[in-house]
Amino acid sequence: MHQQLITGRSNLLVSLGASVQSAKQYCSRCFSSESSSSARSLNLFVKKALRMGFRPLSAPFMKALHVMLMMDASKWGKWVEFYRKCSWTEDDFFLAFRKDPLFMQSRRRTL
Repeated sequence: MHQQLITGRSNLLVSLGASVQSAKQYCSRCFSSESSSSARSLNLFVKKALRMGFRPLSAPFMKALHVMLMMDASKWGKWVEFYRKCSWTEDDFFLAFRKDPLFMQSRRRTL
């Protein structure tokens, strides 16, 4: 059952041009649970990353997906609010995220 879910989730990345093997490897690392909500989340985050201007299947795109999949919406909102208090605009925040999506993950414990 779990393998079928991984295959279903990886089809989205394959449709963007990833090889079947790399898409399955990525999805098996990111989705250890068998919940269907993870598949919906992947679809939403792929669309969100594309709207943010990430090139599909580039290293930053895959890093952005990873960060978004590992962070819930309330935590994301707290980060945006934290940087607003540091005089960042929302554009500043998204520019930093596009340059290096992992900057959010590296500071995860300090918020």
